[in-house]
Amino acid sequence: MRLSITFGIGEGSAIPVNYNHLLVGLIYGILENAAPEWSKVLHYHGHWSSDDRPFKLFTFSQLRGGPGTTKVENGRLVFVTNRLEWKFASPADGTVEMLAGGLLRAGTVSIGSMRAKVESVKNDPMPDFSEGKARLVAISPIVASVSDPVLRHRYLSPDTDEFWKVIGENLSRKWESFRGSRPEKNITLHPDIAYIQRRRTSKAITIKPGEIVIGHMVPFEAEGDPEILRFAYETGFGSRNSMGFGMVNIAH
Repeated sequence: MRLSITFGIGEGSAIPVNYNHLLVGLIYGILENAAPEWSKVLHYHGHWSSDDRPFKLFTFSQLRGGPGTTKVENGRLVFVTNRLEWKFASPADGTVEMLAGGLLRAGTVSIGSMRAKVESVKNDPMPDFSEGKARLVAISPIVASVSDPVLRHRYLSPDTDEFWKVIGENLSRKWESFRGSRPEKNITLHPDIAYIQRRRTSKAITIKPGEIVIGHMVPFEAEGDPEILRFAYETGFGSRNSMGFGMVNIAH
């Protein structure tokens, strides 16, 4: 399931430029009020794969007010609008339903020091993946990394085959954690190389002091089992999905 949430805010409201952690706090705060035990399980345990790696299996977008509605002042993001849109998705329908109900019951929420009125919470229709192919575009940065003895994480670039291979393997593990077994065949990912070569795609986001995550806002084509494509659309591509990375839309 996938939600589109509309927040009403005071024009000129501001939050830190790096605000992913604030949205994570909002999600767990709402879920804790709606279902304390499930929130605790999700936060501390998640869904497990055979290589003992847990996945939270949800993702969310950045806050969007539309073109020209944001500016940066003194390290803070200022919204020159009175309305923001936000998306949340998960293949675990119960998580989505609890968040939707919790937001509606709350009425008004805090995102850092910014107060936001919950104006609407709607279910997004699932795109038609029946042909086994879709053109997608990132609406939050897609992250692919490998272990590094010095850096801890070596972040990969979308102009390399390794980036897309790591994303495909990550999706296979997430599918296993949710379904209980690996897919018979991984989906195939085809990056829009022309776009990647002419545009800067990287975005660095600080998720906590001393930890910066580097992801990429890239368009690409995914091809494979329609059921796995639907799953990927709801859980996100790449790693760090539950920190607000890897959400995609259908490219128009």
